[in-house]
Amino acid sequence: MGLFNKIFKRKDKKAIMGWRFIKYTDGNKAIMFVIEPMVGVPDLVYLPDEESWKNYAPNWAKNNYSEIISYIKLIPWNRKLQWNITPTCSIPDYNDNSDAAAPGSLESTSGGRQMENENLFKPGGVINHQQAHVIWERLETRFAQQAQGEVKLFVNDIIPKSVFAEVSLPALKDNPNIQLVIMKGAQYDG
Repeated sequence: MGLFNKIFKRKDKKAIMGWRFIKYTDGNKAIMFVIEPMVGVPDLVYLPDEESWKNYAPNWAKNNYSEIISYIKLIPWNRKLQWNITPTCSIPDYNDNSDAAAPGSLESTSGGRQMENENLFKPGGVINHQQAHVIWERLETRFAQQAQGEVKLFVNDIIPKSVFAEVSLPALKDNPNIQLVIMKGAQYDG
């Protein structure tokens, strides 16, 4: 219990989990880690490897790789997760008030923000992991069904069994009110 108390009893550090992110906060500084929601298998959490961390982490976090990664991995999240440690070329620096929602995403809508505020994946959540996933997957379907006009998707890879591949993309393809443009390998700059 000593390591757990040492790591978790610091009031200046916290972590929250949303549908597509984990946000680690130390005081007013923050780092976000990407989650790929999956269907029928654990959700993928992308963490940088130690070398990438040394090269790209914000200065305030550069010497705290083990502490930060251990902190977020030791939390008993209400979610099935697979931790993927991979090389990366960026670790953006945020502050405690940074918005995790990408513009145009489900999470950027009022309904998405309301669901994020429910903190369905926090330890001891009011519903289980599967129930939380069903809610989010239904929201993803409705979001795609309600889209209108041109919808541009900037994708590098479509991950098999991801919510994007299994839920969102089929709903978008079935939506007669949109013109779907998939831009593979393109970088979003908006």
